[in-house]
Amino acid sequence: MVHGQLADGKLEYRTGVFNGNPASRITNDNTKFQYNARVTWQPWGDVGYSEGDFESKDKPLFALAGQFENNNLFGATGGGLGGAGPSDLNTTIFGGDAVFKFKGFSLFGEYFARSREPESGETFDSNGYNVQAGFFLVRDKLELAFRYAGWDPTGLVPDNERTEIGDVINYFLRGHRFKFQADFRQLEDQARDHKSRELRVQAYVSF
Repeated sequence: MVHGQLADGKLEYRTGVFNGNPASRITNDNTKFQYNARVTWQPWGDVGYSEGDFESKDKPLFALAGQFENNNLFGATGGGLGGAGPSDLNTTIFGGDAVFKFKGFSLFGEYFARSREPESGETFDSNGYNVQAGFFLVRDKLELAFRYAGWDPTGLVPDNERTEIGDVINYFLRGHRFKFQADFRQLEDQARDHKSRELRVQAYVSF
């Protein structure tokens, strides 16, 4: 992987080549690789990309990014599938995201245009997006946030999008290293004509 910054840190680039397998399979079981590239423009300083606005103090922060990924699993044998199976896909993704932060307010949105080509079968699209906004009622301590997200498993099947809409309240003791969270969300699966609701309360500690 290679990454760096240009124009006094206003432009950041990242690119890499990987074996394309998940963490549970550490070897490359075909002769192909996963390729990734990302470019981020941050004209007013480092946004940080953390959830919530911990970064902006006396000026707004903004970032705009574009990214690309190609992962070809043709011929992969991991997972005991062998030959052409559900995981034997050549996946190409073009994505973009934008983030804005200022005085405790944060807004983030992203979109992924994903094309998946099976080793045998018809190529299909599987796109996704999400929008998230938050505001600190007490700076760096108590935050309310809202999230809306959607994903289409396959463009070959009409009316099968899955969506999520929810609210969250966060209480931070030491930023993201030690916090309490409670959220309520609704999940909808159009293909099954099914809606479910979830309430989650959790404590998070990292060190």
